[in-house]
Amino acid sequence: MRLRALFVLSLALVVLTASSPLPKEHEVIDGRSEYNQAPAESDSYPDKNQQAAALSTSIIAHRYLVEAAELPESMILHFEDISSIHGGCAEAETYSFPDLPPSRWWVDLDEELDHYIAYGKNLKVDLGNWRLDKVTCQKDYADGSCTSWEWIGVECFDTFVARDEVTGEESTCTQLHGTQDCETHCDVFKAHKEQEVTVFLSAKVNDVITAWEQLKEIAAANAAVASRYYDPTRAH
Repeated sequence: MRLRALFVLSLALVVLTASSPLPKEHEVIDGRSEYNQAPAESDSYPDKNQQAAALSTSIIAHRYLVEAAELPESMILHFEDISSIHGGCAEAETYSFPDLPPSRWWVDLDEELDHYIAYGKNLKVDLGNWRLDKVTCQKDYADGSCTSWEWIGVECFDTFVARDEVTGEESTCTQLHGTQDCETHCDVFKAHKEQEVTVFLSAKVNDVITAWEQLKEIAAANAAVASRYYDPTRAH
């Protein structure tokens, strides 16, 4: 059962989010490499079970740095990438054997998924709200310095400027004062941005959370009958 493939999520720089490396990130990367290279069993070198424990500790420490950041919603992909690595490691297929109770790694995974799913869902909502708060609208209606001369044929104009403070995109609409030609301009611009957020979340976030929920069901079932050992064959 290779559910780990469900958790591979590339950490990309996108216009919706901008994250920078945090302290300890290199430890997570190095730890994953050491876990991948470690033997399943060894009397001379740290085996996968020992490397998984070290990597799990490093990831949890790094996760809290991400969660405590000033703008955590801007790092949702970073959080998901770290969470996915943790899930893939703690799944510990290496230590689940036929005719033996599941590895205790399933208990750890079950507990961690509770946190990841709840935090991920809240972060998704916060990201959507934060992103749309960065869409602004400035309405500049013609004032008396112009409108007081309309009676002699002077034309006055209202200007609507919609801005996306994240991407720098700006859209301007000008209407003859007294008309309604541009009154919905900002609403249309914001609706377009809402659609962008929806597409982004669907492509980059929703599938990951769904995969966590699917693995949570499997982890909970295995955790309920898990061994008290991380490696049931060696009783440690």
